[in-house]
Amino acid sequence: MTANKARSALAALAVALAVSIAGCGGGGGGGAAAPSAAPTLAFVNPQNGASISDIAFRSEDFQITAAFSGSGPANSSTLVVTLKMDSEAAQNIAQYFSISGNTISSSDIYEFNRSLFDLPSNDVVRTIRLIASVKDAAGRTATAQIVFEVYPDAGLPPPG
Repeated sequence: MTANKARSALAALAVALAVSIAGCGGGGGGGAAAPSAAPTLAFVNPQNGASISDIAFRSEDFQITAAFSGSGPANSSTLVVTLKMDSEAAQNIAQYFSISGNTISSSDIYEFNRSLFDLPSNDVVRTIRLIASVKDAAGRTATAQIVFEVYPDAGLPPPG
């Protein structure tokens, strides 16, 4: 009888071991999810290479917009927008922007634009470079850059 009890215990152990091994792996559902596509950011307005009159650039109607796509919404606390005019130092202008859904847009940017140059005396074409970056919900960064020109609307002053 002792041999039968030993065989029963051994058989029970073999079944338990087989169940345990069969329960490992398989199914493929327990691992980490594959990373989704990297977030993207693209300026919608103005477009890269655009020419804008200095009057339009300084008007209340002028707006800068960018489209964001990522895993979840853009993290507004990570938004950085810099504007560089000609060879001057870049300035962070993120305080003039907000995020609504997948759109990043300027608000009252004309107040800042009016500080860049005097309208009556502007007689040169200005080169403006905008760079924006923002992180998605997963902490990955999307960046976009454009360059456009602001030209004197009145043209050059007549010779003196």
